[in-house]
Amino acid sequence: MSIKKKVELSLPKDYKNKKFILFIICPQKGNSIGGSDAHVLDLSCDLLKHSEYTPLVLFPHNERYRDRLKENDIPYIFTHGCRRKIQIVRCIKKMPKQINIVCIHSHQYDANYLTQELIMFGGKTWKNIPVVMTCHGWIENSLKLRIMTYFDFKSYKYSNTLIAVSKKDEKRLLMKIPSKTIRYIPNGVRERIKYSSEQIKNIKKKYGIGEDKIVVSYIGRLSPEKRIDLVIEAANKVCKKNNKIDFLIAGNGSDLTKMNRLIEKYKLSNNVHYVGFVKEIDEIESITDIILITSDTEGTPRALIETMQYGAIPVCTNVGGINDILGDNIGFKCLPNNVESISNGILKATALDDKSKKQMRNSITKLAKDEFSIRKMSEKIIEVYKEIEG
Repeated sequence: MSIKKKVELSLPKDYKNKKFILFIICPQKGNSIGGSDAHVLDLSCDLLKHSEYTPLVLFPHNERYRDRLKENDIPYIFTHGCRRKIQIVRCIKKMPKQINIVCIHSHQYDANYLTQELIMFGGKTWKNIPVVMTCHGWIENSLKLRIMTYFDFKSYKYSNTLIAVSKKDEKRLLMKIPSKTIRYIPNGVRERIKYSSEQIKNIKKKYGIGEDKIVVSYIGRLSPEKRIDLVIEAANKVCKKNNKIDFLIAGNGSDLTKMNRLIEKYKLSNNVHYVGFVKEIDEIESITDIILITSDTEGTPRALIETMQYGAIPVCTNVGGINDILGDNIGFKCLPNNVESISNGILKATALDDKSKKQMRNSITKLAKDEFSIRKMSEKIIEVYKEIEG
């Protein structure tokens, strides 16, 4: 297939016989992989195994993400040589005439903007391809992000179907654009790797955590809306009351410097273990006793569902889709932007007696596996593809 040199293309040899879903995603810069990026990766793997559709992932940057796609034999278009969205459009303008793209499925702000430009400036062939957009939640804690959300909603006019990952987001979409077809489909995650007790012991050792320590994990971006400052503030309060608790932080982002300053301020270097971006994230999840989410806003957080498969007890700010997952009887929900509420939630989780803890962990694991599996999510999304394909 002819395509411009600014684009790296990976297709199966029999691509002319395939029905492609073109996933459009804009991973984070700096080679980190966010929730919506991992969502597309897991969904693509499931489509390859269980459906008539073949994923084709279009993304503009992030070599680490490209490598993850390669590892899983997922076809992709890596537009690393294009600085602007219109350059991407020009590079792939003729693609629908060469391969059978039956649906475009975009995820988050920049991906939705790119989808809009493809339809507006890509020519008649692109205009005839149906579009699905998944709304993973909106971040609106600055003027810039509120403007981005405004234009995100403007891009929805080019979609046939919108998918909301939380009931709160579904409600907002129904109020703002009632004429659109909107589906509520919460995130699902792949089944996690099972580790033996000996392996768990070795993983703790690998990350510098004692065998007898209770592990409170934060897994995700270090960005303003995630409130890593509240994680460290809570650690400062909790560790003074229980010296058996260690905090484990996995991820990277713009608030790394802020986090390190707070760790230094409170002299928490022995209690807070920062491990950066971890490819083998199952290892972190498997040793987690309490999964901590301190965000001001959320969709359906994947890290929460993933660690719940291991029985980790959730302590989460009650925002976005958190209540859709936890309901009234699972884990501990906290007030947003309230360090007292968060630290009290952690201490309540650690204070559970053995019987209560076992019952809660069993309920947590069952809920995650039964209701938030990648298969369950994928089946619902495949139904959407079939509906819009006709």
